[in-house]
Amino acid sequence: MAEKAEQNLDEFFRNNPSPLIIDEVQYAPGLFRHIKRLAGKDRHSIMGRYVLAGSQIYSLMKEVSDSLAGRSVILELENLSCSEILSEPFLEPADNALQLIMTRGQFPELWMEQNLPSSAF
Repeated sequence: MAEKAEQNLDEFFRNNPSPLIIDEVQYAPGLFRHIKRLAGKDRHSIMGRYVLAGSQIYSLMKEVSDSLAGRSVILELENLSCSEILSEPFLEPADNALQLIMTRGQFPELWMEQNLPSSAF
């Protein structure tokens, strides 16, 4: 969605009013400047109009600090911890629990959908 937005920012925001979630935003750095302009126009409007998500934290952080300083909150989401995984009712603590976690991985989706192959992640 972010790449599509980058092609015509004015049209994108006109067709997708806030509240809006944009994933993989690091592929469209123009979004940051445009959102800064929108936020500057209406500084006293509702906060949280845009949720920007991305998987490349370093490039994302640079754009946020350059364009949206003072106008953003950054949340970094981690993988599941071992204690979170072991607290699931379908996983009985056993001698091989650590091995299972290491081979299956710690992505939440892998534990929510038991039939997903961990190799897909």
